[in-house]
Amino acid sequence: MPVYSCSWGKNGKIASVGADGKLVIYKETQVEGKSKWEIDVIKPLAHGIFEMNCVKWWDTSDSGDENLLLTAGDDGNVNLWSLK
Repeated sequence: MPVYSCSWGKNGKIASVGADGKLVIYKETQVEGKSKWEIDVIKPLAHGIFEMNCVKWWDTSDSGDENLLLTAGDDGNVNLWSLK
């Protein structure tokens, strides 16, 4: 499935969305001194049956919260996600 959008957050994580309708968060880990990316969170059907077109980490510098995401999908909605 194609990935339509990805965003790298200040928290060091990468978020991606695409044709499969999943919001996927990746985190970097260290394995034997080497960097490796692994899936941290998967949110299936994040916009129902619709594809997702855009993902962006929401910079809330005032609150210090680096775990908020915005997604936009073919359903015409923008969703706010918290990874807490």
